[in-house]
Amino acid sequence: MSFRYTSTTRAKCEAVAQHTKPVSATWQARFYQDPNRALELLQQGMQREKINQTIWDEACLEQDTLGVKVHKTMSLCTACSTHIIGGHAGADTQAMAMTSARISGAILLLVSDRKTERGAVVGNIPANTPEKDFLNILRKGGLADWNPAK
Repeated sequence: MSFRYTSTTRAKCEAVAQHTKPVSATWQARFYQDPNRALELLQQGMQREKINQTIWDEACLEQDTLGVKVHKTMSLCTACSTHIIGGHAGADTQAMAMTSARISGAILLLVSDRKTERGAVVGNIPANTPEKDFLNILRKGGLADWNPAK
């Protein structure tokens, strides 16, 4: 996933299940795993752990063969973005990364180590960077140690 601060807009947070009334969105989130596929597997009765592993495996294969693909874009409020980023990389990392992105206008990229699946946040990615360049940015920064099949 990636997050970009958009400041307060007319858009409302799309994580409506989290709110009792509409809340202004301040972040744009882009999903690189397919949430519709996860829902499909859930409706088929698959257990949540197996769903997480399945969409993880599918996203890794997709990124290795096709590159980074956006499956969904959502507008989120600061509270929902904080919850997602903090849950992925920890509260201390979340606070620093979100503050930096808010000031600089840069993209925050949530990443996970493929061997350990441990989460992290990569910040300071220029806002106009296309997703197709994300893997190269990670490799150049020494943050990616896999060699995708081409």
